[in-house]
Amino acid sequence: MKSQQDNYPSRNERRSYSAVYLGILLLMATCAGCAAPSINVMKLEPGRSAEAAAFKKIAVLQFDGKGGNLFSSQLEGMLGGIKVNEKQFFEIVNRSAIAKVTEELKLAQSGLVDSSSAAKLGKLIGAKGIYIGSISSDVNDNEYTEGRSRCIQYSSDGKRCVDYEKWMVPCTKRTASFSATPKLVDVGTARVIFSKNYAEKSESSRCSDSSRALASGSELVADLESAVIGKIRKDVAPFYMQIKVQLVSKNKDIASEEAKQQLKNGMAFAQSKRFDRACEIWREAQHLAPNSIAFLHNLAVCAETSGKLEYAHALIMKADKQLLKPDQVVSASLQRIEKSIKSKEKLARQQAD
Repeated sequence: MKSQQDNYPSRNERRSYSAVYLGILLLMATCAGCAAPSINVMKLEPGRSAEAAAFKKIAVLQFDGKGGNLFSSQLEGMLGGIKVNEKQFFEIVNRSAIAKVTEELKLAQSGLVDSSSAAKLGKLIGAKGIYIGSISSDVNDNEYTEGRSRCIQYSSDGKRCVDYEKWMVPCTKRTASFSATPKLVDVGTARVIFSKNYAEKSESSRCSDSSRALASGSELVADLESAVIGKIRKDVAPFYMQIKVQLVSKNKDIASEEAKQQLKNGMAFAQSKRFDRACEIWREAQHLAPNSIAFLHNLAVCAETSGKLEYAHALIMKADKQLLKPDQVVSASLQRIEKSIKSKEKLARQQAD
């Protein structure tokens, strides 16, 4: 019968276990960096409303609701500041022209909320589309209490609390809401061609024993207004977004040592934010391994980021055909490139004058 000492691992066994454990840790540490290397690239996406993006010469009337004049100014500023490929996207009819016409017609801007009146004004000021709409906001405070406690007596050994002091403190939760409903009127037909309701909420809390300040209602509403303006921006015009694109660094299907080194060299440049140089290296080295999945995939990404989508698709399809089993990185790039090809025509229409 074995004693307890017999059941305990020997020193050599413990060393063996430690070696195995250390190996596992090293493997985990190595695999923490096993994810495919990636780069961040800017991608131009079409505006979500093709109709809204089609009207390039526009005007913005004062929105109904408290603070409507300020909001319409912010909307106008945002629309006027949109640039795509370094070119101003919208031409904005300035407010002085709108004010002059409304004064001549004895009209108040704030009353021009129906599409037919907006269309009439739009024709007089030379706009093709005109934004009207309304906003609303609300701020509410709710009082509540939170419990607090502290130890007032410890056990004789000082390791545990045996008595607590408990009390309640008053607190305030401030909730703000903001909504806007912009409508874009086609001046030629008086038809509303874009309309959407945007609603945002935010809150701030503070208890009497906190050093943190309670956000003011105006601060919360202003932040919500900015959030709504940002959402409108992506709906009415093309916008740039940063995406993470994974690259392939595996070289198991490459026989040439020179090709392996060039793949590695290009990867170093890519990870140093010199993707242009990485693409140049890979293009020059591809003939050394023409069917390499890594070269084909990464060159497809090079073509994609330079706008050569059809060529990128041909390369990524060739890479996909080399696979013996599905590859997440290649599949993701294939889907992304095919989606970009579908969006290309929509983008072209939106950018047309």
